[in-house]
Amino acid sequence: VFEDDERIFESIQVGATGYLLKDEPIEEVVQSIKDVKKGGSPISPSIARKLMSLVSGLRKDPTQKKKEPEVVPFDLTPAEIRILEHVIEGKSNKEIAEDVILSPWTVKT
Repeated sequence: VFEDDERIFESIQVGATGYLLKDEPIEEVVQSIKDVKKGGSPISPSIARKLMSLVSGLRKDPTQKKKEPEVVPFDLTPAEIRILEHVIEGKSNKEIAEDVILSPWTVKT
């Protein structure tokens, strides 16, 4: 897996449960697989930072002084942004579904 913004966001949009970089230690990969089986969404720290940056750019306070427009690779709805924030926090599909009042299947897709 390459640390490439477009692939990261495409993977999430098509339903990736998590996202690990290929240079993660094997122990981390094994633990991440266990986490996925329990409903988790493991994400490499550098990927989580990219996602946080994206989400924070989309949820700017309108009273803040305007900065250069941020390029967003995909047009996300407010609901998708809210779900993405939960994914970044490492919540499972079930936990996210409970928080946003959707079915786990809807959250996953």
